[in-house]
Amino acid sequence: MVRNLVGYYDAGELVDYASLKSVPVWLERCLARPAVQRGLEIPARV
Repeated sequence: MVRNLVGYYDAGELVDYASLKSVPVWLERCLARPAVQRGLEIPARV
């Protein structure tokens, strides 16, 4: 959800995402996990 809020909906400014210190770090850690990487490719992008 956080990824979509900032990336897809471009609402980072609306929620003042830049002022959050821990959330971006947490999001990067989550997105770096191998299982998450595999899940992001379902369905396969063509």
